[in-house]
Amino acid sequence: MPSISAIHSVNSGLCATFGMLFNIFLIWLIMRRSVPALRLYRCILLQTCVIDIYTICLMVAVQPVYIVVSGWNVLYQNGPVRLLPLPYSVAINLLWYFGFYFSITSNALQYLYRYLVLCRNTEITPMRYFFMLSATAVPVIFYLFMLCIICYPEQTQPIAQLNSEIFSNIHENVTITMLANSDSNSWRFLHLLYVVPYDIGCYIVIIACGIKIRRFVREKQMCSQAMKHNQQISIILVLQAILPCLGAIVGSVQVLATIALSSASAIYSTAFATLVINWVPVLNPLITILVIKSYRRVVFRRTI
Repeated sequence: MPSISAIHSVNSGLCATFGMLFNIFLIWLIMRRSVPALRLYRCILLQTCVIDIYTICLMVAVQPVYIVVSGWNVLYQNGPVRLLPLPYSVAINLLWYFGFYFSITSNALQYLYRYLVLCRNTEITPMRYFFMLSATAVPVIFYLFMLCIICYPEQTQPIAQLNSEIFSNIHENVTITMLANSDSNSWRFLHLLYVVPYDIGCYIVIIACGIKIRRFVREKQMCSQAMKHNQQISIILVLQAILPCLGAIVGSVQVLATIALSSASAIYSTAFATLVINWVPVLNPLITILVIKSYRRVVFRRTI
């Protein structure tokens, strides 16, 4: 059976290749093949592409592998960043975390933008939207700051023991860059009192704005073309809002695995579960290309 490191390397390479191709192609479509009705939403479509490209670049550099060992949440890096000493490897790892978690916040902002522009007829300039996007990054930065304090490897932690246990189970030497005890109060409080309410708040914004937008589109007399374009944007935003939930699914798999499986099996299951997250920046542009009719026609070489 191929090693965990080899599987993550292949997975990262595939995700990076397809993700960069799809996102760059989508940027070209947005700039050159957007019909007039879609130009209003250029900024939110481009936003997803930029975040995806950022995440892909950091994913290739870090190639994070998350495992649970003896009650410890352990993250080690499989990418070239693992060769860097602390704290540089941890800092770059946090940059990858930022891209992943920021996608949730930015998706909520996309819904809010569409609600303000469509339902409230509010003019939002690109610069104003940039400031709004910057403001939504603040809660994520705070979370990463706290995560760094809680999960930074220290001499008092059983790093050597964990490394030995990992090697005895999967026969790989790893360099732990972040770890936290699952029973730690600070770990629990950070996620139960901050991360969970934060995620719930984002999805409340998404659901509330989505309902209002849907109601507005139904009540307002729009031409059939405008109606179709709004439906396409709605489908894209809904699917892209669901994709970050893969992180929650992965977390659930990891928790169940540590309870039901042996130590070696739990390590393998949790390590492989994180492979799914890397495909989010690949699926995001693919969804947009296939859903928006004018983009889809270009792919299948039809005239618009």
